[in-house]
Amino acid sequence: MSTVVLLTHPASAQAALAWAVQFATEHRHHLHVVVTGADTPGAPSYVSPRVLAELDQALVASGLAFTAHVESRDPAAKAVALTEEHQADVLVVGIRRRSVTAKFLLGSAAQRVSRDADCPVVLVKGEHLSGP
Repeated sequence: MSTVVLLTHPASAQAALAWAVQFATEHRHHLHVVVTGADTPGAPSYVSPRVLAELDQALVASGLAFTAHVESRDPAAKAVALTEEHQADVLVVGIRRRSVTAKFLLGSAAQRVSRDADCPVVLVKGEHLSGP
């Protein structure tokens, strides 16, 4: 059994990770964490070593079995593929507020995984919803 969480925008990543860690702990799941720098096509997708070290430290402290996957090309596709490969019970994604125009022109990882995943998808709002 496993849980997959997709961490994209910093404003929602912390809330999504907290929800996924709690769920995976309660259900004794292996946690697959997909990390990317951005969920907007054309945006920088660099993930700093500091961010990865902090993520690793937080996950080790949680006591969960986990695997981190850094994905810069297509994080939504990677998350969906992991749900299929590991027969995940749930896919967790952080969301943020965007204008209607930005949603139409750019789409989002959350939209893609909610459409493409075969398992239930949980959308978690971040504390500070902002952005284009």
